[in-house]
Amino acid sequence: MATLQDAFNQAVALYQKGDLANAGKLFAKFQPGHGELFGRAQLYLGRILAKSDPAAAERHFVSAQLRLSEADGLFEIGEFYFQAGRFPEAERAYRRAAEFDPKFTDVYIRLGMILKDRGAVPEAIRSFEYAILNDTRAVAARYYLA
Repeated sequence: MATLQDAFNQAVALYQKGDLANAGKLFAKFQPGHGELFGRAQLYLGRILAKSDPAAAERHFVSAQLRLSEADGLFEIGEFYFQAGRFPEAERAYRRAAEFDPKFTDVYIRLGMILKDRGAVPEAIRSFEYAILNDTRAVAARYYLA
């Protein structure tokens, strides 16, 4: 009998091959009781629906955000909101991602961009500086500080 992890891996393989319909069917079988795998499945469902049904994608991303404990997934949720122009939601996702991975340079760059646009310049500067501290080659952070 296949484990939950095996089913998740099968769904990811289908997703990576571009078989989004069948991947979506497998991801949709995960339930809240499946913990972190449910959160990751919700993230994939959000990715699948992001272009065709942004409202449904958002529901999956919100569900994922409540369950994920990984910076990459939270960063991706932030990117979804950032691209949609929903900066307060993006900021929340980026801040959570930073909690899980304080060395995630791109989180601090995006967070700095949001803070700068909001007028929180001193906090934005700290965010860009932190990005450079994490990665001295963070060109985008240097650009925004200039």
